Amino acid sequence: MGTITKINDILCANVAKLDDILKANAENWNDNAFCPVGSPTPTPTITVTPTVTPTVTPTVTPTVTPTVTPTITPTNTVTPTVTPTITPTPTPTPVCLPGCCYVELCYSDRFPIEACDCLNVRGYYLHQTCDQDPCELAYATGIYDDDSCSTAAAAGYYQDGSGVVYYWDGNTSLSFDSNCK
Repeated sequence: MGTITKINDILCANVAKLDDILKANAENWNDNAFCPVGSPTPTPTITVTPTVTPTVTPTVTPTVTPTVTPTITPTNTVTPTVTPTITPTPTPTPVCLPGCCYVELCYSDRFPIEACDCLNVRGYYLHQTCDQDPCELAYATGIYDDDSCSTAAAAGYYQDGSGVVYYWDGNTSLSFDSNCK
């Protein structure tokens, strides 16, 4: 069993507590005599105290420089509102090819009213600028007797059931004529 006279180089005379236990109540610590009352007097350590030499710091006296503050007069300014321009995304146009489609038409070689009465019905082929258009006189550019749209039908008045009469000249011109009743 040993004798403890210092803890972390701190002399027993300068220790008041050890692990929250007053030094007077701690006679032994880890089976060692802790700071016994008759312990030898430690040799005093000489501590050198440095002498402070004052440093002179000059005092700066600020010079006041007047500052001119301009007077600001508010002006009404119109700020335009920026409205974004929406650019539509183009939809690809489907490829249109000329077409020739079959349809049954009412026909008269004399009067538009007879085409409206629909007493003479027969199958014809309509030439279309775009094969994706409906097979109707309103979209047609000509009336033909064959499926290749090469043999022109007879000149006269034609109606496709829509109540609108068209005149075909038997060559190259198909045009609106009249409405039925």
